[in-house]
Amino acid sequence: MIVLMIVINRGCWLGPQAPQLHKVTTRAAWLVLLAQLHGCTLLPIEALPADPAGAANIGQLLVPALDPAVRQPIVAAMAERQWQQAQTLLLALAAASPLPAMDELNLGIVSEHLNLPLAAEQAYRRALAQQPDNIAVLNRLALNLRQQGQFAAAVAYYQQAIAIDPGHADSHRNLGILYDLYLGQWPEALAAYEAYQRCLSSEDPQMNLWVRDLRQRISKQPAGTQ
Repeated sequence: MIVLMIVINRGCWLGPQAPQLHKVTTRAAWLVLLAQLHGCTLLPIEALPADPAGAANIGQLLVPALDPAVRQPIVAAMAERQWQQAQTLLLALAAASPLPAMDELNLGIVSEHLNLPLAAEQAYRRALAQQPDNIAVLNRLALNLRQQGQFAAAVAYYQQAIAIDPGHADSHRNLGILYDLYLGQWPEALAAYEAYQRCLSSEDPQMNLWVRDLRQRISKQPAGTQ
């Protein structure tokens, strides 16, 4: 599983939500600094499925698929982090015929690495149109929208993923992080974190620390604001 660190400089993106996003990322930056100064646990980080270029388990969920010989150069380029080359190969295939959902997902991932959030969003939406119940795509799209400051839409896609599979731990975790760090909805964040914990077969010590910290923050809120 790939774990994606929160990138503080996402606040430099300009758009309708830019002032709010800057405020959120500034707060997150201070929290990171305080954590580092006091030796505390770092901020929660979102969890994502592995990049699907060569992942058979994800490929089985996304059909139809490209011929393996056709996909191999794409897989190789992504494995070597040659994002521009991977984009060129995928766009050439897309010009000839619509990409299967797996490769729309690949195109979205490549676009993210090239700092093209809108292109990534479009690719994820095309993948979702083919596979509306695919949790990997839903989580990728939700994270993409969160990075663009579209928090309400991100919440909706995480909730959609949870409705499809209530036992998908990372969807609960990612939703909790969104509520916690970006929306300041701490009771909702706590509920999502606790749902994540219930999905696990063994304890997550890191999450236990986040939950304890969040409960302390909630307990210190003035009466009537919880």
